[in-house]
Amino acid sequence: MRWHLPDARKYIFALVGLSVLLLAIYGNSFHAEWHFDDIGNIVENEKIRIGNLTWSELTKSIYTKDGKLSRPVAYMSFATNYYFGGLDEFGYHVTNVIIHFVAAFFLFLFIMNTLKLPMLRPHYGDNAYNIALLAAFFWAAHPIHVHAVTTIIQRMASLAGMFYIMAMYFYLKGRTSDRKSSGLLFFCLCVGSVMLALGSKENVILLPVSILLYDVMLIQGLQNRVSKKNILTVVALLLAITVVIIFYVDFSSLFEGYRLRRFNMAERLLTEPRVMVFYLSLLIYPQISRMALVHDIDISRSLMDPPSTALAILFILSAIAYAIYSARKRPLLSYCIIFFFLNHLVEGSIIPLELIYEHRNYIPSMLFFVPIVIFFLNVLDYFSLRKGIQMMALCAVILLLADFGHTTYLRNGHMRYAKILWMVNADTYPNLSRPHGALAKIYREESDYPRAFLESKKALELGGFANLAEPVIYLCNIGNYYLEYEKDYDRAFSYYREAERKYGTIPDLYNGMALARLNQGNLREARKYIQLALDENPRSSVYLINDGLISLKEGNTGGAVTAALKILSMNENDTSAMVLAAEAHRQRKNDELSISYWQKALAREPNRLDVHLALIELYDRTGRKELLTKTTCHLFTLTNKRELKNKVREIRRANYMHAYIPDEGVIFPVIDRVLRSLASSHHTH
Repeated sequence: MRWHLPDARKYIFALVGLSVLLLAIYGNSFHAEWHFDDIGNIVENEKIRIGNLTWSELTKSIYTKDGKLSRPVAYMSFATNYYFGGLDEFGYHVTNVIIHFVAAFFLFLFIMNTLKLPMLRPHYGDNAYNIALLAAFFWAAHPIHVHAVTTIIQRMASLAGMFYIMAMYFYLKGRTSDRKSSGLLFFCLCVGSVMLALGSKENVILLPVSILLYDVMLIQGLQNRVSKKNILTVVALLLAITVVIIFYVDFSSLFEGYRLRRFNMAERLLTEPRVMVFYLSLLIYPQISRMALVHDIDISRSLMDPPSTALAILFILSAIAYAIYSARKRPLLSYCIIFFFLNHLVEGSIIPLELIYEHRNYIPSMLFFVPIVIFFLNVLDYFSLRKGIQMMALCAVILLLADFGHTTYLRNGHMRYAKILWMVNADTYPNLSRPHGALAKIYREESDYPRAFLESKKALELGGFANLAEPVIYLCNIGNYYLEYEKDYDRAFSYYREAERKYGTIPDLYNGMALARLNQGNLREARKYIQLALDENPRSSVYLINDGLISLKEGNTGGAVTAALKILSMNENDTSAMVLAAEAHRQRKNDELSISYWQKALAREPNRLDVHLALIELYDRTGRKELLTKTTCHLFTLTNKRELKNKVREIRRANYMHAYIPDEGVIFPVIDRVLRSLASSHHTH
């Protein structure tokens, strides 16, 4: 256990070891699909779609739809990823793993330098490298961090964690530097890291408190009475943080957030201690069957409902009391305990967030393994004369680290596809509604409407909702089933209306109501509902397409073109917008523009029958015989004449616009004429 290598080689070993470890256990995450909040925050976020890597372009990505500043460092990183790789998941995942690697390496540096502080060196100095390396490896490999690293949007948590530990390390180096110039440089780097951490996620607001406690407990020490200066510093810092919170937090919206939750503030405060204990159990025993993207936890209604509430509160109070009591004799252990609970305070107190997410442990768990590794090394030292017991203990630690890595690797495998992720989540927590609702969405996207219907029904029947708006989504999905699959527009509308009456509304609900009324020929109500959807989300390509569709039905081809152009200004490769513009220009008898848009759509989706049929009609009308023949021939590489009429009817039934498909009485005589001409030419040849 003694290292006899130059320091540079030790750092290289740590760098290479951590990189090999993380590549081995996270390498299978590089092609994982977009999940959960990734869709709204990245995939559908036009603000990150920058055209060049300039400051003015990057700053466009850091504002919300209503113009508010939102986690600028994180969103700039997403914009940079988009610039280099578009929406290809690979680059985003590689960046996330690099962030995790940098955080783990700075954690190693921070722990090692901490153990070399004057008051800790006599106890841990000889083993500082071993403790730091092993603690960093355990933290980096732990499967509780999978969602912080592999779920792309949770880069906000891991990026904040990386800058958090960098700030701690730079403060330590500045505080212990012998030279004023280097000390000043490190303090500047610390301040910069603090600002970057705050720009990544707001839960690091207590970072200055962590630094101050670190200084008081581990650099100055508590052997003597706490100085008046330290007390004043603590009070001033707490006052500054309070002022920032008062100016930054909108307390009206804070309390408004509880309106949609299934718990109130008191119940959240009672439940979170049980969540903390559960987090600790996952850190100690990370069994894959106990881990999930979303967890099911009973709400604590009182101290004794359930009884574990009082026990959890007693445990946490006892742990904090012990940390305070032993702060002089065991300052490192005390600081590690306080660090864990302090960094859970923001997301584990009064803010009306969901009760539990594993990624919230990214920062609090950073020092969790330090006391455990120290205990393990003390055991090895105690049994120094009994090599057999030493080897058994060493093998146990190696197996534990291997188990962490293997579990992380398996969880990343679950993250590869959204369907697998939610199936596993549904098996882990069968009473939760959300996994079944997510599966319903996936099945609908796969056009497996019966399964989507069953999953939506199950989600609704279970009643395990994360918030009171969740049932709206499931009723909306059931309405979509009757709208899109059964074509029962009255029944679809009744489900939409039930959701609106019982639970409130979401934009998708209005969109479904608009389509139901459109298919019933009620254009006035269809217009009303699609406008309500657009009022909620004016940049939704889905709502804009349906707005254009309704405009076409109203005879307003100009409105349809406007909707199509708005979509294409946000995404020039949107095929649906191309088709909408093409059809609008066809109805306006603007054949050249119509053909141009149909051709662009065909280039994007070369197997679409409706696009082929529209072009065949237009080529015939404009006398373009060569293109007419070529397109007709290509059409019959996709289908045969016998099946074509059935497929056209299927498209008509599935396509709300209907106008995309030319009339059978027009198109099939043209096709027959082309086929006869081809047959005649072949016979003559």
